[in-house]
Amino acid sequence: MRDTASPRSIWWGRADWLVFVPLFAVLASFWMYLAGPSLGSAAEPLHQFYGMRHTAEVHSPLVIAGSVIIVLYSLTLFLPRRRMFGRVPRSGTIAGAILFILLAAATGMAALANYAASFL
Repeated sequence: MRDTASPRSIWWGRADWLVFVPLFAVLASFWMYLAGPSLGSAAEPLHQFYGMRHTAEVHSPLVIAGSVIIVLYSLTLFLPRRRMFGRVPRSGTIAGAILFILLAAATGMAALANYAASFL
């Protein structure tokens, strides 16, 4: 049986670009902070930004919220006939969903640890 796109897949593709991609960029900035000085001078501003107590208190909850939204949004990738960005094959969509759920959960836990450390 061929996997045909439904009319709703156009809207899911747009939602992928408008919701998923910006939140994924927020999580990527936090990953650059976690990598620390190993990325060289390019990550230094991010390391100083997330490393300060005030910004950790303010922005770590935003990263946690972004992680939760990515997990919930990735769960929609398991819906029947749902394809990531409207173009990725179904097997790639399922694999991407599992990958994004694991990445977002790990990032949320790291942000939670960073948030708790800001109060110590």
